[in-house]
Amino acid sequence: MQENPIASRIFEFLRKYPPYHQVKTTQLLEICRSSELTYYHPGDVVFKAGESISNKVFVVYKGMIHLKWPDSQEVFESAEPGDTFGIRAAFSGNPYVLTAEAAEESLILSLNLELFRQLMKSDAKFSSYFASGLASGTMLRHHQWEQLSKAGNNLIDDALKLENFFDHERKPITSSQAVSIPELAKLMIQHQVGSVVITNDGGRPIGIVTDKDLRKLIAAGQDPCQLKSADIMSGPVITIDKRSSWSDAYLTMAEHSIRHLVITDDGTPHTVVKGVISEHDLLRNTSMQMLSTLKKIKSAPNVETLAEWRSDAELKLRKFLDQEINMDNILPLANKVNDLTTCRAIELALSQLGEETASLTPENWCWMALGSLGRREQVLRTDQDNALLYLGSKHFRELLIKFATIVNDILETCGYEKCPALVMASNPQWCLTLDEWKRTFEKWIRQPEPKAVMYTTIFFDFRPVYGNYPIAIELKNYILELIEKNQKFLSYLAANALSAPPAFTLFKSLATEDSGEHKGMFDLKGRALAPYADIARILAYQHKIAAINDTAGRFETIAKLEPHYAELLQDAAKAFKWLLKIRWKNANGNHTGRYLSKSFLSPLDRQILKKALMPLQELQSIIETRFQTQLLR
Repeated sequence: MQENPIASRIFEFLRKYPPYHQVKTTQLLEICRSSELTYYHPGDVVFKAGESISNKVFVVYKGMIHLKWPDSQEVFESAEPGDTFGIRAAFSGNPYVLTAEAAEESLILSLNLELFRQLMKSDAKFSSYFASGLASGTMLRHHQWEQLSKAGNNLIDDALKLENFFDHERKPITSSQAVSIPELAKLMIQHQVGSVVITNDGGRPIGIVTDKDLRKLIAAGQDPCQLKSADIMSGPVITIDKRSSWSDAYLTMAEHSIRHLVITDDGTPHTVVKGVISEHDLLRNTSMQMLSTLKKIKSAPNVETLAEWRSDAELKLRKFLDQEINMDNILPLANKVNDLTTCRAIELALSQLGEETASLTPENWCWMALGSLGRREQVLRTDQDNALLYLGSKHFRELLIKFATIVNDILETCGYEKCPALVMASNPQWCLTLDEWKRTFEKWIRQPEPKAVMYTTIFFDFRPVYGNYPIAIELKNYILELIEKNQKFLSYLAANALSAPPAFTLFKSLATEDSGEHKGMFDLKGRALAPYADIARILAYQHKIAAINDTAGRFETIAKLEPHYAELLQDAAKAFKWLLKIRWKNANGNHTGRYLSKSFLSPLDRQILKKALMPLQELQSIIETRFQTQLLR
């Protein structure tokens, strides 16, 4: 029997939109056969707040539906083609809370509620989509990001956890410190391992012996028969928590310049050994091949090689983004790449200066990262934002500027373009003594002119990268003291944060650029990422949080200090990381990913984007009230 052509067209339409795209053909066809298509004039009401529910769930086929609060013209949310609405009332059995009104000529699909419920029960992915609050008008008070990421297929790969490796690959080989070297060698050969963990009577790690240690022993001409494990073991061991990720493991290896990590229950040597991860294991894991690149960046012999390995690192980072690896794993790695590149550029610059560097000891100065690099949020390369803080004379400044110019040139060769506004350490304006920096910040805080407030988005997120860290910490603490005495400054910061272009139109659609090169595109940085970062910075300074610079980390920390807003702040942290990932996935060549075209985002991504912006709206309302920004107008 030939399929109803109307049902077939509805089927092809729904198949393009989540979560219907993953429903079995037979089940979706059954729903389509029982559906109805209704035309609505602008202003017509699909259902009204307070009305009893119907036996239908609605999908926009064409046009737009505004979901409004009762007896109000305020639009809570807009439903566009492919959006499902009327879900909450249909499943709760309660009257409609919102009014659904056609904003323009619209065609609306009515789906049979009973068939819809059956599909929810039989298809976990289908139901998780609606449980995540992705359907229009579901009005979840807080956004369930764990379920949301499942619905978006934004996978957190459990295989990246260390415990999954040692649970299935192999058990650790351990021995006591009294075992002889020949016995230890036999143990390695018998189990085909390159290391043995030396433990005490309680099974806790106290050292490690590797095949490299045995080779050194033979090369030194020592008699292995006269030695015990305790004589050649390396200790104390570097340990890591069994629940850590592979990225945690190779970052730890890179930090300590070691080839083996001992895994324990709690990440300390005070619990029993659960496994051993070697450099070889990391290299076997395809997503962990960054370790060798990190090492090469750290020891690059010249500028050209440094630039080559920095580019290699970026290719790997892009691969991780494409593999949908979680941002919690990608961000620390990207930050390590940037910091190691900067540190090696500094070391190469010092080498170029030769004898002139005699007075440039790291105790006298500190290289500081600013902006997104200062916040540890720069996944792919953008332009440079850096500064120098030092202790010394005017002559010392001249030498530092010469040194900083070389560093900025090296970083440019490595793909970090020079800042168009010259916010770089080679600019004498940003190469200052500790006292000069204190006076500069004091002027900005006491006289918050528009330009001074603008500088907060760059300079107030500074972070030491190389040199004398304590003087940078002293400067940070001084700034906190200044703000404590000048609370009105936070109101100016709040007003500046609220001046960002809105993320939504009055009708709750995504706001796009209305002219220029990016017409019709969504400004992800200006309308989302920057406002989130600005609000996190304001709240961090209000709570005197100096040690945490990154936006998500700030929100997570403040959530513990403001338990009544904890869920909202945690949602903001997760939303920010998702937005950051979308930006860098959108980046390509000279295109920084700032502007999103509709074609880049899937229908599901567009819906998640809307949800990711909802905590921002609540936070903007909170800081407007908390810091009384209306009094500054």
